[in-house]
Amino acid sequence: MKKGNLFFDMFCGEFVEIITDLEFPQSINVGEDGQATEVKMPMIVNGFLLDMDDTYVYLSPDGEAVKNALPRDSIKHIEIVDLQEQMHQMMDDIPEPEGNAGYN
Repeated sequence: MKKGNLFFDMFCGEFVEIITDLEFPQSINVGEDGQATEVKMPMIVNGFLLDMDDTYVYLSPDGEAVKNALPRDSIKHIEIVDLQEQMHQMMDDIPEPEGNAGYN
């Protein structure tokens, strides 16, 4: 894809989360009777956006090699994910051990 494309310039090389209009059925339990209900959920994908053409965006889980191609016309929302912020949030969510807890 040519440089100068605003979408490409903003998101290429970034770790992104994409919500699509592609749907997959999923069963969930609703109510006290445990009755399963099928709902359609949007497909959500994430990875490093490495490249794009007129038809697809190409994603990588590690930023090295393309593993997924997603139709561009299926994208409903895209967001850059701050991996460092996510890691800090995860660390903050881990409870601190009480007392010595075996650490010296």
